[in-house]
Amino acid sequence: MDHLPTVSAPAFPPLQIPYLRAEDVQVLEYDNQGFTGFPSRAGWDKTNLINATLEGQPARTVAAFVQQWLFFGLLSASTGHMFPMADLVRDFTRISPESGTRVIYTGRLEQYLVQWRGSLDPEQLSETGAYVATLDAILDEAQRHVARYMCRGGDGSVNHQMREHPDISLSIMALGVTLTRAKLRIWPDTRLFSWQHSELILSRMTEARWCPSDISMLEKLMTPSGMYFASLLRPRMAQHNHVGAECNQDKCNVMNISEEEKAEYQTAHTRECPGSCEWQHVSEAQLKGFLEREGGLPVVKVEATVDGQVQLNLSAKTIGKDGDYVAISHVWAERLGNTRDNSMPTCQLRRIQSMVTAVSGSKETSFWIDTLCVPQDNFNRRHLRPLRLRAIRDMDKVYGGSACVLVLDSELLSTNSTSPFEEQLVRFACCSWIRRLWTLSEAVNGPKVMLQFADGPVDMMTDIFHRLRDHNGFYALSQTVLTELTDFMWRIVLVRNPEETPRITAMWNACQFRNTSEGKDEAFCLATILGFGDTRPILDAPREDRWRIFLLQQRIFPKDLLFSSGPRVEQAGYRWAPRKFIGRPATTTATLPLQDDTGEATPHGFLVNSRGYAFDPPRARFWDGYPAFWLLDNVTQKWYLVAHRMVQDDGQMPWPELTKELQRCKRIGVVVNKDLDTRRFALGILVDISSDVAETFQESVTYTARFLATVNVMLEQHDRWETLRGWRNDETEGLGTHTCRTVSATPVEPGQAWCIG
Repeated sequence: MDHLPTVSAPAFPPLQIPYLRAEDVQVLEYDNQGFTGFPSRAGWDKTNLINATLEGQPARTVAAFVQQWLFFGLLSASTGHMFPMADLVRDFTRISPESGTRVIYTGRLEQYLVQWRGSLDPEQLSETGAYVATLDAILDEAQRHVARYMCRGGDGSVNHQMREHPDISLSIMALGVTLTRAKLRIWPDTRLFSWQHSELILSRMTEARWCPSDISMLEKLMTPSGMYFASLLRPRMAQHNHVGAECNQDKCNVMNISEEEKAEYQTAHTRECPGSCEWQHVSEAQLKGFLEREGGLPVVKVEATVDGQVQLNLSAKTIGKDGDYVAISHVWAERLGNTRDNSMPTCQLRRIQSMVTAVSGSKETSFWIDTLCVPQDNFNRRHLRPLRLRAIRDMDKVYGGSACVLVLDSELLSTNSTSPFEEQLVRFACCSWIRRLWTLSEAVNGPKVMLQFADGPVDMMTDIFHRLRDHNGFYALSQTVLTELTDFMWRIVLVRNPEETPRITAMWNACQFRNTSEGKDEAFCLATILGFGDTRPILDAPREDRWRIFLLQQRIFPKDLLFSSGPRVEQAGYRWAPRKFIGRPATTTATLPLQDDTGEATPHGFLVNSRGYAFDPPRARFWDGYPAFWLLDNVTQKWYLVAHRMVQDDGQMPWPELTKELQRCKRIGVVVNKDLDTRRFALGILVDISSDVAETFQESVTYTARFLATVNVMLEQHDRWETLRGWRNDETEGLGTHTCRTVSATPVEPGQAWCIG
C-alpha cells in the first residue's frame, strides 16, 4: 500500500502485506505466459478456486498461488507482460525493517505505470481496439474472483482459505483499483470496474469505534484503497458510544439532540479551561429590541476591559446592508450551543473572537452565532418563540450578508492545514459539520466559507479546490484517494453554483449523508437553501403538512426522482415523492444524474413524460417464489425481466402482498426512465392506471396512475426467450399452473404523459 499517501499520525501502523515466496510453498511463480491460462499451467482449477472446493490445500498455499496470479500476474498482464518477473519481484517486494521478512512494496507502481503508458502505440491507444478489450477481460476476471471470495458478502467467502489472508486480498483489491483508475486515465470512455470492500478494513473501523454511518458513507464514496487510507485516521467523535446511541448505516444519532437531552445539554469550555470561567450573557431585552427592528441583525464582539477582563457587547446591524461581520457555523452536538439562554463561557468567547480577528484581519470585527443571537425559547421562555421564528426565517440572509462564514468543527480544529492534503479531505468528508442539513444551508448561502483548522482558516471553495486541481499527484496514474473525494466535494460546489446544474438535483445529491435532529426542520431548511422567496407557509404550517407544501412550492423536480429507492409519502397524490432528502441509504439510486429531464409536482400527482408499458392484470397471481415477472414487448417481441426493487425500511409492500395488489388493478403500467430500444437496463416503477385521461391536463392524453412499487427492468438473455415463450403459451392457455410468471404488454408512446400520485 506504499503508493497511497501517508497519514501524519495514523491510528494504526500501516499494513505490511506478506510476500509468500512461491518456492516456499511449492506453487508456480507467475510465468508471463498469459493471465487467463496461468491457473491451468500451475495445476489449479479455477472452478474449484471460485467455489471454495479446494479440499486438502493449506490456506497458505492457496494464498501464495492467488498472490502469484491475482497480484503479480494481474500487474504483469495488465501492463502487457512488458516487465520480466524478476524485475517485478525485486521492485514490488522489500525486507520489512520491523519484522525482517519480505513484504509487498508498491512504492514504484507509478513509475511502472508511466513506463507502460509510454510504450503504447497509436493502435493500442484506441478505445475500441483489441488491446483495451484484452485489458478489460483481465480486470474482469480478477474482479470476479475478488467479488466471489475475498470481500464481505461474497458468495464463496465463508469457508474459503483466503479468509485467513484478508491482507493479501486487500492488496489485490488495491492493485485492481489502481489499474482501473490508470486505464480510465489513458482510455477515459472505457469500462469502469467496481471493486468490493475489504472485510479486514471494515472490521478494523468498527473495532476502532467508527460510526456505522461514516463507514457506510465512505463505502459509497471510496474504493478499498480509499477506505484503507481513511481507516488510518482517528474516527469522528470517537469519545462517544455510537453503538449505545444506536447509530446505523444511515444515521448518526450522536449528532442529534432529543427533547430529553436538551434539558441536560452542557455548553463545553475550551480544552485549556478548567471549567470555572465566567459566563457572558446577552441581554434579553436588548436582543428583543434589535430583532423587532425592520431588518435588525444582532451581532456580538468580545472586547478587553481596563482591568484585563473581557466584556461581551451586543450591537445591531441591518440585514443586507452591513456585511462587516463573520457568521459562525457549528454543530450543536459539539457543545457550542446553549438550550437554556443566550450565554457562553468566557473561554469560548475569547477563542471565537481571536479566530474572527484572524480571518477578518481586524480586532473590530463582530460575529454572529446562533447561540447568542437567536432567542432560546426552551423551558420558561416561550414568550420569545415569535422572535425565534423570525430570526430563523432570516438565517439565509444572515449567512448570505456576512463577510464570510467561519466553520468550527472539532475534527478540523484538531487538524493542521499543513497535514497531507488527502488527510485533510478525508477529515472534511467525515467531520460532523459536513453531515448536518443546517450547515449545508450555511455553506451554500455564505459568500465565502472558511474552514477553521488548528493553525488557521482555509477557504473551502478557493484554497481547497485550487489545491485539488494543482496537486502534484492528482493526475498520477496510481492516484486513487484524491479522485475518489472529488465527487463528494463537487456536491457542495454544484449547490452553490446552480447555473452548473439544476439546484434541486444538486440538493438531492448533497443531502444523502446529512441529517438533522428535528425532522420537521427539513422542509424549511431545504426551502431556505433553494432560495424560496417566502418560507413562512412552510414554517407556519402544522408539522404534518410541511413536506407537502415544500413539494408544491418547489414544483419542478428531476424526472429520475420518481425512480429512486427509499421511503415515500403515503398521501394520495404524493406517493411518487420521497419522504425525505436527508439520511438516505447508499443505494444505486441515491444520487441522480445531472440532466435536465424534469416533472411537475401538483396536488393530483407528478406530471412527467416517460416511456413504459401497459398491460391488463394476469388472470392468475404472479408467482410468489421469485420477486419478479417477465414482460414481452408485443411490438418488438423482446423479453424483459421486471424485478421488484426494495431497500431496507422503504415502506413498500413485500412481493407477496404486491402480487395481490396487482390483481386488483384495472390496468398495470411499467414506467421506465430509459429507452429500452437502445439500452439493456432501466429503472422503473409499477403503477395502477386508473384512467386514460387526466381531466385537469388537456394538452395531451395523460395516464393517471397510482404509484405501487419500484422495479428494475432488464433485457433478458436471448437464449432464454424460447423458454419464456413456452411459459407464456402455457399461461395463456391456462395449462399446468395456478400462478403467472409472464405478461404481454403494449409499449406506450415515447413521450407518454403520466400523472402519478
